Amino acid sequence: MRHPTKYCDLVMKGGITSGLVYPQAVLELAKVYRFKNIGGTSAGAIAAAMSAAAALGERRLSQQTESPCPPGTGMEGLDQVAAALTSKGFIYALFQPTAAARPAYRLLVQLAAKPPLLSVLGEIALALVRMAAVSMALLLLVLLGIGHIAAGWNGVLAALLPALACAVAWGMVRSVLATARAAGDGFLGLCPGLTQPGYRDPALTDWMHRTIRTLSGQTDAEERPVTFGDLWNAPAYADEPAGAKRLNLEIITTDVSHSEPRTLPFAGGGLYFREDQFRRLFPKPVVDWMVTHSPGFRQDPDGTYHHLPDGEHLPIVVAARMSLSFPLLISAVPLHELDFGRAVPPTGAEGAGTARKGERPRLAESADALASGATTDAAGSGVPFRPCWFTDGGVSSNFPIHLFDAPLPRWPTFAIDLVYDGTGALAEPIFLPPHNNAAVRPRYQAITGQGPLRDLMAFFFGIIGTMQNWRDLLQGRAPGHRDRIVRIALDADEGGMNLDMPETTLRAVAAKGAAAGRKLVDDFSFDNHFWVRYRNAASAIERFTISFGDGLQPPLTPDNAQAHDRMWSKERGTAGSYRFSKAQAEEAVGRLERIRAEASLWKDAPVDLTEGAPRPLPQLRVVPIF
Repeated sequence: MRHPTKYCDLVMKGGITSGLVYPQAVLELAKVYRFKNIGGTSAGAIAAAMSAAAALGERRLSQQTESPCPPGTGMEGLDQVAAALTSKGFIYALFQPTAAARPAYRLLVQLAAKPPLLSVLGEIALALVRMAAVSMALLLLVLLGIGHIAAGWNGVLAALLPALACAVAWGMVRSVLATARAAGDGFLGLCPGLTQPGYRDPALTDWMHRTIRTLSGQTDAEERPVTFGDLWNAPAYADEPAGAKRLNLEIITTDVSHSEPRTLPFAGGGLYFREDQFRRLFPKPVVDWMVTHSPGFRQDPDGTYHHLPDGEHLPIVVAARMSLSFPLLISAVPLHELDFGRAVPPTGAEGAGTARKGERPRLAESADALASGATTDAAGSGVPFRPCWFTDGGVSSNFPIHLFDAPLPRWPTFAIDLVYDGTGALAEPIFLPPHNNAAVRPRYQAITGQGPLRDLMAFFFGIIGTMQNWRDLLQGRAPGHRDRIVRIALDADEGGMNLDMPETTLRAVAAKGAAAGRKLVDDFSFDNHFWVRYRNAASAIERFTISFGDGLQPPLTPDNAQAHDRMWSKERGTAGSYRFSKAQAEEAVGRLERIRAEASLWKDAPVDLTEGAPRPLPQLRVVPIF
């Protein structure tokens, strides 16, 4: 039985199979720390969900009285999960393609292992035979037949090589089309996540659902999923700091339809799931729970649309699966929203008085009608749905170290970074900055010098990596952040898309996770971390306040005089858009006067708190929450 006394948060990076480092790291941290907030993306999201479930199980174990928790609850169960993940073939068995997608999936897995060139050509040839043998054979026979008609057997010999080239090219086209069709039928992925016919072991999503339940200590016969509400309302430790959520989990996914990252559980509503689609992606008990706890539904000709359950009732396995939808490999998850741009108002007497031609129904009215369980919205059934496709969280934020951030932390928020360090930039395989000026330099990736084709590929993938990771990398180098990130150096054959690693490699990767956890436990200094964060905050607040005070000065031109007058008026602030109440307007003016006076003092003060502050300097700015 563990008896940790400290608290911590934890953020985990994406990386497909590289995520097997996380359970061992969590187990090491759990010897000393109790978890409060856990977050992640992609494979890190699965590890985060498992860790949160184990942390919930630990809390239930500490509170158990007459009905003891079953075996496998808490960190003991996570230890068993870690052992299973390092057994040969276990991870590979979790990824189960549909029957139509198996040839393409096999080719993808084999190429991910980076075999020799001859093996690559052999795998491609086998894939062509599996996916397009009949088409290739028919085309070859037709072309050879034409040669025979034209010049007999000499014509056949002359046409043989061109015919083979054409057949192979046609086979490639047919194979690509077959792969696209299989992926399209499987929600833009080869592996839907549910156990497929012909497989004995559970697939990824089935395994996640069962394992999360076991780790959390749930044993009900209905197989109720663990929800975010279960975490928020987890049993409290005797000395636990007060807070709205006893145990919190946040997961990043990517809304490709809107080109933005989103954090699960969603803060607002407005999204729906189609029951028939979710039954192809999630276990029956999970979908049954979501249908039962949906605030409302609408029956359309193409299916039943249920409002997504609120955060408290959302199963955490759904959030984790929405984050791990690695493009092509794992199916994306479709949700739906009302498309007011294509709203068709009702006609005839029934529609009189509800909407004029071309008038859109108000969002609040439509949402209220759906949430109440109505089968149509406020303007009839004139507002159609449109799909929103959610894929891997790593597409938009592969290392969300901004999660759980605070100007002055009450406990550390640890982060685990996975680095494919071909340049040898890391001083050691498991690296935690030993002093404040370590890990400041940006990472370097060689682009040229490997030959024309490899240089071009390195340039292309370097652009993709920059678009994907620039924000996370900059944040990770900032003072007050870099000291809390333990970096694990991985070799090319460790993790990533290597789904069928040898057991020795699996154990080596897991051992790195354990070493990273011990590194954080033994070498991280919260006293130094807190002081750096304080110096950061003092500098940023000083500069922001001075800049804010400059903006409170009288306007330079009369163009925006009205806006300034409204800001300083206790009456005009109660009119117009985003209006204050009377009490808010009076309070706001009083605060502005104090801020302006303070900013003036700080601007002319002989002592500058930014002098000697950590570099690069931080800045306070207004950014949207996602």
